[in-house]
Amino acid sequence: MNDSMSVVEEVSLEAIAAGAVQLALDGGAAAAECTIAEGEEFSVGVRMREIESLKEAGSRGAGIRVLVGEKGAQRGGSSYTSDLSPAGIETMVRQALELAKITSVDPFAGL
Repeated sequence: MNDSMSVVEEVSLEAIAAGAVQLALDGGAAAAECTIAEGEEFSVGVRMREIESLKEAGSRGAGIRVLVGEKGAQRGGSSYTSDLSPAGIETMVRQALELAKITSVDPFAGL
């Protein structure tokens, strides 16, 4: 890597969630909430005092719920992705907004 190349910094999960909510609001949602989960798993299987299997896995995912319309006549939509790239988050938000446009009105909808 040479000096002219910039180092890509990992975006925090909080910043990803805030960005997703802002995308939803900019896309026409009256309200939105985003949840992000990150986890790791490690397990060992032992049989007759010998290690039989090792498993290590990590996971990350985001979900968004949007409300579209006036209070008391809102429609809701939600979507989930494990792709936390900017394109993945944009797709997740777009899908939730599109779903909200075709769902029934829920007079009791809220975050």
